[in-house]
Parts: sequence; C-alpha cells; structure tokens
Amino acid sequence: METVEKLGAAARVSLQLLILFSAVSCFLARRLPLRSGFLELSAPASQPPPLASTSGLRSRSSAIPNAGSSSASPLDPLAYRSGSWGDSPDLRLHAMTYDVETPGGASDGSGGSSGVVGTALVAALSERGGQVVSLLAPGVLLVAAPPGVAEAVAAEAGAELAELGPQQRTAPEWGPLLSQAPAEAGTGGLPLQRRRRRLSGGGDWEAAAARVEALSRLQTFLPVAVPGGAEHEHRRRRHLAEAVEPPPLYELSVQLLPVLTAAAVEAAEADWPAALEAALAATAEEGSAGGGLGACAPLVVAPRGPDGGAVVSAQSLHVFVCEQDIGPAVHWLACQPVVRWVAPELGAGANSARASIIMQTGSLYNDDYDDPFDARRPYWEAGLDGRDEVGDTGLDLSHCHFADPSWSAADLAGSMNRSAPGGDPHWRPGPGAHRKLVQYWLAPGAVMGDAPDEGGGHGTAVVGTLGGVCLASMDPFGNGTLIRFSSPDSSSSEFNTPIQPDVNSTDPSLGPLIFDLGTGGAPRAKISFVDMGVRRIPGTWSQRYQYPILPPWPMDINYLPLHTSVGASILSDSWSMETNVYEQRAQAFDRFLWRYPDVVSFAAVGNNGTTALTRGGTIGTPASAKNVVGVGASVPLPWSWYCYALLARGYSGGFLTGPRRMSMTVWPLENGKLPSLWGQLRYNVEVRLTIADPLDACTPLKKPRADTEGAVVLVKRSNCSYAEQVAAVEAAGGVAVIIINNLPDMMPAPPDPVLPNGGTLATRLPTSAIPQGVGDWLLGNATSGLSLSIVSASVGCDTNAVPAFSSYGFMPDGRVKPDVVAPGMLMVTAQARNTTSNSAGGECFTELTNNFGTSFATPQASGAAALMRQYLRKGFYPTGDPTSPAAAPFTPSGILIKALTIAGARDLAGGTIVALGSKLGPAPHPYQGWGRMDLSRSLPLKSPGGQAQAGPSTGPNLTLVDRANFTAAGQQLVLTGINATGQGPIIIALVWYDFAADLDSTVQLVNDLDLEVALGSGALRTVVLGNNGEEADSPAPDRVNTVERVLLSSPPAGAPLTVTVRAASLPSALLSGDPDAAQPQRFAVVALGAFSGGFGSALNPAFARAQQQDDHREKVPPKAAPKKPRARTLPLRRKPPPQRAPPPERRRGG
Repeated sequence: METVEKLGAAARVSLQLLILFSAVSCFLARRLPLRSGFLELSAPASQPPPLASTSGLRSRSSAIPNAGSSSASPLDPLAYRSGSWGDSPDLRLHAMTYDVETPGGASDGSGGSSGVVGTALVAALSERGGQVVSLLAPGVLLVAAPPGVAEAVAAEAGAELAELGPQQRTAPEWGPLLSQAPAEAGTGGLPLQRRRRRLSGGGDWEAAAARVEALSRLQTFLPVAVPGGAEHEHRRRRHLAEAVEPPPLYELSVQLLPVLTAAAVEAAEADWPAALEAALAATAEEGSAGGGLGACAPLVVAPRGPDGGAVVSAQSLHVFVCEQDIGPAVHWLACQPVVRWVAPELGAGANSARASIIMQTGSLYNDDYDDPFDARRPYWEAGLDGRDEVGDTGLDLSHCHFADPSWSAADLAGSMNRSAPGGDPHWRPGPGAHRKLVQYWLAPGAVMGDAPDEGGGHGTAVVGTLGGVCLASMDPFGNGTLIRFSSPDSSSSEFNTPIQPDVNSTDPSLGPLIFDLGTGGAPRAKISFVDMGVRRIPGTWSQRYQYPILPPWPMDINYLPLHTSVGASILSDSWSMETNVYEQRAQAFDRFLWRYPDVVSFAAVGNNGTTALTRGGTIGTPASAKNVVGVGASVPLPWSWYCYALLARGYSGGFLTGPRRMSMTVWPLENGKLPSLWGQLRYNVEVRLTIADPLDACTPLKKPRADTEGAVVLVKRSNCSYAEQVAAVEAAGGVAVIIINNLPDMMPAPPDPVLPNGGTLATRLPTSAIPQGVGDWLLGNATSGLSLSIVSASVGCDTNAVPAFSSYGFMPDGRVKPDVVAPGMLMVTAQARNTTSNSAGGECFTELTNNFGTSFATPQASGAAALMRQYLRKGFYPTGDPTSPAAAPFTPSGILIKALTIAGARDLAGGTIVALGSKLGPAPHPYQGWGRMDLSRSLPLKSPGGQAQAGPSTGPNLTLVDRANFTAAGQQLVLTGINATGQGPIIIALVWYDFAADLDSTVQLVNDLDLEVALGSGALRTVVLGNNGEEADSPAPDRVNTVERVLLSSPPAGAPLTVTVRAASLPSALLSGDPDAAQPQRFAVVALGAFSGGFGSALNPAFARAQQQDDHREKVPPKAAPKKPRARTLPLRRKPPPQRAPPPERRRGG
C-alpha cells in the first residue's frame, strides 16, 4: 500500500492534470462543468426567435423560462410591483462561448467556437440591450439579455449557448438542507444539541444527522446585528406566548445581477417578504411550524451603509427563514430572473517574542529560545519596527501593549454605543492622537470590550501579536521585570522576565518602549480596529458559534473600506468560515483588492488541519480568495524538539510482526464527557487497531473476540445511533471506539453516545471521530492485508514543521493555498480581562497567555509585512542601506508586498507535517504553500558601512518592478539587466490581483498572465515557465494560479536573465455588465538571489532613480574653471614703435 509520505509529492500536478482532462473532456462533449452541475451547450436554432424591443418587453404577468426547461412559470406579480425594476425582470441568463484571444489572435483551444471574437460578441449584445456579467469558464461568458437576444447573437456569431435555470443559481453547499425538513411540529425550534440527542435511531437517522450538522454551520438571525431586526423580532413574538422563544431564522445570502439599481434592491426589500411568504405558505405541509407564517415570517434585508441609511450595493440581499422553509425559499429565490446565486450564510469563528526572531533571521536555536532577549532582530535594530503602518483586528485598550497615558479605556468605551439612540459607533482620535489606535469601530451587534467570559479575548491576543508593545513610562511594576502570566486554563503565575528598553526610540512624548515575551512583530504599528464580536447567544449547541463574529456586509463596501479610509494598507483577518470553496466573502475580498491594489490582505486559513486527506483541502474563507495572502501556521520550536501524537501503524506480517509498511498520525475528535483515548494509551506501547465487522457496528460484531478484546475499534458512521454502535463494540471487549465520518466534512461535534430520548451517556468507553479521508485510508490499508496498531508517540516538531491544526490545500481548482506559513504555535500573547477597565490614563495591566492557531500566525505575517513596506518607503531598496546614493524610496503596491512575501519564503522541505506524521515536500506544497515567511530572504539589509546584517552569507540581491499593467491580451513586458553571479539560486516571482470569479465556476482564474524566464544566450539558452521545474519534461503554462514563480537552483556565473511577462488572456475587459471590470490588469515582478544588476525598466524605482540622477547631471552645465589672479608687478615702459622711412617724394615732370 502506498504510504502517506508519497501523497504530497505530485499532488498539485495530478490535480491540475485532472482538472484539465475534465475540462477538455466536458468541452468535447459540449458539457460545461460548473460547481452546481453540468450545463449542456449547443448551437442555437437555425431560426432564432424574433428579437423583442429593449423597452417594455412584456407585461409583468407574462411567462419566463423555468429552470432552463421548456416549460414556463409565471413571473410572481407580488415580487415586481414597483416600477424601479425597469426591464430587469425580463432578462435571461445564458452561458455563451467565444474564442479566447491569445498572442497572435488565434484561439488557444481552451474553449469556445472557432472564430467567435469576444469583443465583437460583446458589441453585438450591447447594441441589443444585453450585457456580459461574468466569466463562467475559459471561453464561456455569462450573458444577461432580453428574450431572444442571446440566441440571435449566438446564431450570427456561430457561438454555442445554454440557458441557466434555478440549478445554476443554487450553491451546492446547501446539501441536505434542500431535502424535506423534519415533519414533527416544533422540532426545528429545539436547540441543536437536543436535536442531536433525539436522533436515536431509525432509517432516517443518517439524513437527519447530516441536516443537523449542516444547520450548525449556518448563521442565525441576530436582531441587534440586522437593520430592521428588532422590529421584525417584535412582530414574531406577538404570535407566541410570552415565555416561548421564537424558532431560529437561518440566513440566506442572495447575489443579484450586477445590472440592477439601488432602487430595485429597495423594492425587493419592501415587496419580496410578502411574495416569499405567499410562496412558502403554498408549499407548507399541513401541521408544519413553518410556511412563512407568524413567528416564521421571512425577512429580506438590503445592504445599507455602516451606519444604516441608504442602500450601498445593488448586488446582494440577505433573507431569513425558518428551518422548514429553507428548501422552498431557496427554490423561490433561485427562480427569480434577477437572482444570480443563492448560498447559505455560514457562521464565522475566530480561529510573539520568539516568533519575531524566526521572522527576521529565518532560524531559532535553543539558546535563543531559552533567552530570546539576547537574540538579534536585525530589522528592528535597523529602525524597521512598523512605525506609520496600519493593521486591523480587536483589543482590550487597558492592556499595557495598547494603553496610552493620555486616554482612559473606560472613557473610550463610554463614548461609543451603537445600540443607544444616536449612539456613535466610531472612535477616531485623529492623526497621532493615540499611540496605537487610528480607529475603533463597532460593527452592528457588537459591544465594545474583549471579555473572555463573554466570548472575547481572541482579538486582544491577535492584535498584541501584530503590534503590541508596552511603554516604559507605563510599566505597572516600576522596574520592568515582573510580568503576570495567565495560562489558557485560567491559572496564573508570576515570573521574572527581562524587559529591554527600546534604545532607538526618539519620541519625546511617549518615551522608550519595553519588550516582553508578548511583544508584537511590528511594535510601532498603528491599529485600525473593527469590533465584530457578538456576545454569547443562549441556546446554541456549538461552542464555536456561541460567540459569533459578524463581519459587516457587503464586505467590499461596508467592512474593508473602513480600514483604507484611515490610511490602512495592510489588512489582517484572523477569522474564517469552515468551507473550502470560493464563496461570496472570498469573492468580496477579491473584488476589493482589484479596486484597491495598494492594499495587501493577510487572512488565516483556519485550524482544520486534523481533518486530513479531505479532497480540496480545508482552507477556510476569506483566505480562499485569489488575491489574499492565506497564512498557515509553522512551529516556533528549535531543532530537536518533538510533539506528542497518536500514530496508526501497519505491519505486513501480522500485529507487531514483520516490517512496518505504513505510519501516519491521527487526531480523533474526542468527547470531553468521556475518558480520553490519549489517556487510555500508554506512551510507546502499541495497541491493536481493528475494523468492526459489520463496519457500521449496528448489529453485534462477528469477529472473534480475540480480535477485538483490548483493541481500539474502527466503526463507520451509519444509520444507527452512536449508542448502538458503542454498545456493540463494548460487548465485543473493545476498549475504545473511533467512528469514521461518512461525510467529507469534519463532524462539528464529537460523537455523543446517549440513550434514546434522553441525555444519559450509554457508555464510559473513549469515543471519538476521525475524518472520512483518514478513515478510508486506514480501511484501505487493512483491506490490503496490513495489521493495524495505534500508539501514543512523538514526531519531529521544530521550525521546519507545520503543526497539526493548520489547514491545508490545495484548493479544489488546484490553486496553491496556503500562500505562506508563519509561527502560530505556543505564542505568548496579551491576555484580555473580563471587564472593561476603569483605569485612568497612565495605568494598565500586563497579563500574558499562551495561544496557538493560524489566528496568531496571520498577525505575525502582517506585522512582518509592515516592516517590509516601511523598508521600501524609507529607502532601504535596492542596497539595504538607506544612506546609499542609490537609495530609491517609494510607496509599494499591495501586489508587490505579496510578491516579496512569496518570493522570499523559506522552503521547509524535509520538515514534518505533524497532521500526517510525514515529511514536507518542496514548495509549493499543500501544507506549507510557498514556504515560511522570512524577511532575511526577502530584504537585503546592510549597515551604513556595507557589512551584511541579514540573509545568506552572500547576501540576497533584490530587484523589482511595481505597478505594471496590461490592457489587452497579447501585451508583454520584457525585463533585462540582471546576470547570475554563480553563487547561489535565483527566484523570480510574478503576482497579480485578479478580477473576482463567478461563484459557480470550477476554476477561479479570470485574467491569465504567464511568466517566462530565459537563462543564458545562443545555443546555451534555456527557458523556464512559471510554476514549472527547471527540468520539467513537458512544461505547460499555469492556468490556475495568480502567482507564478521560477526557481533557478544554480545558474552559471555571468549568464544573463531575460524575464518576460505576457497577458495570455484578459476576459475581464469583456464584462460590460460590471463597472469594476474596466480597470487594467495590474501586476508586480520580484527577483531575489545571487545576481548582479537590476531590471532596466522605468517601473523599477531604483532604475528610475538612477535615470533621474543621470538626467540631472546632464542638464547641469559644467562650471568654468576659475581664473587665476595675476601677480601685482611694477608697470613697464612701453617700447616706442619702430621708425619707418618716409615715402619717397613724387617728382613732378618739368
């Protein structure tokens, strides 16, 4: 049986080949693969229907195509009573093919019909009232047009097309929620934990359990967080007895066509509730608690500004319905002609000193770990500490890491109150008024503060990791040595910690800083904070969502611009949704960054790494966005350290006999109310791991008792209760049960083996669950003849390791995620208090705590990015010395910061994947992405005397181009001017911010650029394509990623490099229905390593600076040499002129 170690080696190549094969096969069959299913493409009828006029196409009672079928359903007259809709309800959606234009004007074969030119297609549609909405696939456009227009244009152009119906407007993530809801009246109103306990058996147990788990991921209605929510809640309660709580309403996200107006969206908010209520009542079963009536009346909400008021976007709505009404509501919404996509709104969850050494030097030794204050941080020593840079997330303002002597945290809390009439949700102290804050903003439903006993504490720890630092003048102990440390289990202790003053500080008002174990990566960074945390929600069963995070929506309008409005350029988001698909929040981040290329965004990928071997990975959103830097976690422990783990092993000669053929770590999700499996196993003592027979253990086990006595038993989740399964194992002598999930997603809660119709536990056996992928892997090894065991052991765990919790990729379309990793385990961070401090200005507290998670890796990366941006702005580029005559200070784009982050990442190949117990392969890799972020490999740094301070002994050279752009396919940029020195590798990276993808597309790439690096000249010239190896047998352009990188491992000395960037295709230019699409495609290129020279381009600030200096020298005329003064002498007598003979007299004739 193939071992786990071989899984990651060719994962990315195999996945891309599979995607390519599927796309080609489906195209040849004229079937377009979409996330929602397949769409059949065909040529239009030879005689298309006559074109209707572009105004007043038909009455509001006329028919529209239903679900792409030949039958028609009437347009709901209640939904479109307002004249604000105009002709938009008459629009029909079609997928239409065209030829992808490539350099030279030919088709690249990726789709479309021969000779169908995209620009001509768009022009023909526009002339007849049609618009292009998005790109569905390479060579396939999504078109919104009046009836008959798409068919006529396709017939004239020779294009193929297909009409979209409700299926192509419905997100596949709905899954079991579109099936019939529980018929028992009132069941939907029970807390989900009790719902799970009632699922004690019966034929529908499996489907019901899947439904409960899907519901647990949905965001529920919170009146304080929704415009008009309080009034709607009051109306719902009028239908119930005083002590009865109304059933929960679940949130649906509706994306509208981009051609609508704000007035139309306001009309939907006003009219759709009644129309939807009538539709739900018509489909409700007799005796159902739903049907859109009474306490289950639906609510439709339009997107309004951060402070309420006018509608800010015409592209989205949010709808709230009861559980029983989810399926009918989704269908009704998907049948509306102005709707593009209906998706579940998923709940969001929250996912230091030693780390700063790793980020700045690339390594960590035992001496540095034991005494981190003696270790060098070369970028801090050079004055790069993040000053003037901005990050974001939450904090307790009374903590010494953030406190300002001029401000009282209690006064700030009292000045903001969103819930009070006329309350102000903002606090903006003005430039330089607060030493850490530039903004504190309360999201709807949030209350200022970060109390751990109310679900807070996470934000304070995250912001402290990014930029927390104490002022020496506010040291509460007076000597800078005593720090109170609180552990995660709420115990606390005091210990002495050497705290060193910041000798570089020259701020006369605030004085020097003091560094402790929790000091952040960018100690001078300023913070823009949006408080999105909502207090505890009673009645929810999932601990993750008792304290939800509610980012304002639409995120590209109401959330992300809040930070840029106060000058933020680096965004750090340490929250995520547990879904590995490209959904509406990822799309919003991509749309925002496309609009604002000066911004770089870092987002946590999530903590689902133990859900191993899941197809498409476990990267959460918004880190799944193309333009975001998704950050995973690495281990901040020095070499020779280990992590404890449970290992499953396989032997070919029987239990513990013969050679070991397989070994991998497993991380069961355990029930905390039962004994732990870890406690059941002794360290390094292997126990038999056996497979239940029957596999579901719904009946007594058939294996001989000798095979199960004292063994840990693997059971497949099935159509009987956990109590029945555990009872069967216990009767056979098993000592623990591991249940294999039968769904690809990880179970949101551990198995709860309780007796039927009650909460009493049926067993005391350790009961846990493992993901479907891990379970199938173990079953496959057992089926192949291996004897399995399980043991408590240890695996290597040092700076080159990725911890077990860190989510992994690649994305389902093959994109590399995470982008990078950063230290995120055993992080010493600021600890919030349970109440808002009443301390006056000048007082603070200093508790620290240990934390782990990608939530803390992300601010490490964004803090390092603040140093990176400061480096470029202060003139350290290109030599690493800001005093050099060649210094070229400039303000970088966010695209360049991302390119530098990826180009300089340290490859962790050979390190440990703790989640699998196997070795990391070379970058890019599903667990490490492009590697661990490392400033020493990104930024050359030299002292004024020129001695290298950071980086390899040879010192990395750096050259770049920024703010380049293309406006048409076929354009290219050729960069020359660098030559290899032969002293080490060279890395070239191309990064671009891509246009947001359609939510139904299976491949998220829209605009495609290609990177090509030519090394040498003449017969010795070799060419390497982006994301291909130097020795690739069949190199092919990358058609998936927005990052392309070339690694030249050992280029010969003197060899010239030619870097070419080409616009392979720019279909965003065809999207006439989206105003954002008119912007050019921007990109940046970075070269790092052992080379001389720099890119000879005006887009390279160093080259432009040198050109300016040369021009200046040419324009200034050389100064004339000064005349030497004449020596003073006595005057000399001038010689008389020579005497001339008089002319001869003229004789006169006589």
